[in-house]
Amino acid sequence: MPLYEYQCKVCDNIDEKLEFGKEMEQDHYCSKCGKPSDRIVSNCKFKLEYNPKRDICDWQGNTSMYWKDVKAARERGEDVKPAIDGDKY
Repeated sequence: MPLYEYQCKVCDNIDEKLEFGKEMEQDHYCSKCGKPSDRIVSNCKFKLEYNPKRDICDWQGNTSMYWKDVKAARERGEDVKPAIDGDKY
């Protein structure tokens, strides 16, 4: 969903806006004081979890490309372990 956050340059108020297409190109103004606002990076969070019963890593039912590569390496006989929090793929 294209939900964006904008922070006012003057009063630091944060507004959320649902935008599509050309709406994103428009200037944005604070809903409280009417001054210009800048788009900010929104917080997001998801967790990729290892499912030992299915031998896959899932996020909302999608098998990650990472885990497909790990399974392929295991099939070649390599000793590969799933990534742990903080590991980089």
